[in-house]
Amino acid sequence: MGVSQLLSVPYALYANEAGNVKTYTPGSGIDITGNVVTNTAPDKTVTVAGGTGIATGGTYPDFTVENTAPDQNVVLNPGTGISTSGTYPEFTVTNTAPDKTVTVAGGTGIATGGTYPDFTIENTTPDQNVVLNPGTGISTSGTYPEFTVTNTAPDQTVSITAGNGITKTGAYPSFTIANSMPNQTVTLQGAGDATVTGTYPNFTINANPTNELQTLTQNGLDVSLSQGGGTISVADNDNDFSNELQVLSKEGNVVSLSQNGGSFVDEVDDADADPVNELQTISETDYQVTLSQGGGSFMTA
Repeated sequence: MGVSQLLSVPYALYANEAGNVKTYTPGSGIDITGNVVTNTAPDKTVTVAGGTGIATGGTYPDFTVENTAPDQNVVLNPGTGISTSGTYPEFTVTNTAPDKTVTVAGGTGIATGGTYPDFTIENTTPDQNVVLNPGTGISTSGTYPEFTVTNTAPDQTVSITAGNGITKTGAYPSFTIANSMPNQTVTLQGAGDATVTGTYPNFTINANPTNELQTLTQNGLDVSLSQGGGTISVADNDNDFSNELQVLSKEGNVVSLSQNGGSFVDEVDDADADPVNELQTISETDYQVTLSQGGGSFMTA
């Protein structure tokens, strides 16, 4: 193609459009005067900022834009009074309960006033009575805030019921617990005064070993047993604890009991007149127990 042919192309285009003139509207930073298009704001700084899941790099005009979290599932979970429809990125969020009335209702001893969001809540019955209702074996006394709670049925029978895979023998406080299904988890729960410590198979069961003990005391002629055991009087008719005492004596072969207790004649005749020669002594040597005076012997082991 020659030079004259190249020059003929724009001429042909101009001739083709001469009867239908086109106009152009410049955008921001562009000026069009006649057939001249000018950039009126060259060298402007151009930046691209990345958003969630988007990273940017490079400088104008060579930017790189990268999706750092492609194909992520985006789900909207609506709350009360809200509904959602559609799928990412085109969701529709709707308020299904607009303009709801908010109320606060008073309960027993409570009054409410005002309207949303300025409510007032008032305790209409302060200083109420506090009452304790005891259960089986428990009694209560006193008034709020100083109550006394008492166990009215101490020293109850302690029993252990074996569950699945467990056997038990013995009686309180000496129980023997056996695991009839080894390698199972075994636990014991204490009840009442009894506590259980340790782990299977070495449990220790403890209760209060002293709360059944009682003390016997005497005050004058009154004898009392603690722990509510009661009191008795040991007084006699003359309130003289010594005038009933008697003395046993022997004179010759007559044995007498004072205080008109009577007497009798001791007719026992010891041929040798030796009061000690019949006495015997018991002793032990190396598990052999022997009775003197020819009384024999035996082994204890």
